[in-house]
Amino acid sequence: MSKYFKLTVSSMSMHYLYIKTPDDINEDDIHMNFRKFDGGIFNSDDVGDWEYSSTEEIDEEDFEEESYKCNWEDKYE
Repeated sequence: MSKYFKLTVSSMSMHYLYIKTPDDINEDDIHMNFRKFDGGIFNSDDVGDWEYSSTEEIDEEDFEEESYKCNWEDKYE
């Protein structure tokens, strides 16, 4: 099974990334590791001083509709 999250960061404006994770990953894990995600895979720009804003769990359908998404395993395995 998997979980799905929407990560929000700011860098002069708000940017979003949708992440598919294993079941054992939670919002705190994403918060602690958000800087490891390449800014280029967020929805607006690839330059900036990223600051964490929020993380929320979302439905699989919402994840599938987005184009700016990644798999947790692609970054950490």
